[in-house]
Amino acid sequence: MVAGGAAGVIRGDARFPKTPGLASHYVPAGTVTDECLQGLLTTAHVVVLPVTEGGGTNLKSAEAIWSGCHVVATPTAMRGFEGFMAARGLSVCSTPLEFRRKVLAAMARPPLVLTEDEIAARRVVLWEQTLKPLVDQLSEFENRV
Repeated sequence: MVAGGAAGVIRGDARFPKTPGLASHYVPAGTVTDECLQGLLTTAHVVVLPVTEGGGTNLKSAEAIWSGCHVVATPTAMRGFEGFMAARGLSVCSTPLEFRRKVLAAMARPPLVLTEDEIAARRVVLWEQTLKPLVDQLSEFENRV
């Protein structure tokens, strides 16, 4: 299942019909609601992040890291999340061939089960943790006024 704008791009790629079995398994979801996305992330086995361009930190990457699934990503997708590049269950690939191989390998693995420590370490990608310094600073400012 492919959610987001990549769904049409993947299906339109010249390699799509040449990939054995892909057409019969490919489900393009397109743009989905936040609720649907959360359901997809909750039930996913592998989250694939083929991001090759763009700037800044990617929210999709934070969601994938927090999902607790296997993750296959490009270095671009992991920008801002370099601390997770060696995390268990996460593969970062620089070439298309390596990326395809890692996706296939992740699909063949049993579901990823994170330890409590791994879950705690990944918690830093959540908005409540990311924005905590700003909230603390605003509270401090409010107390001074």
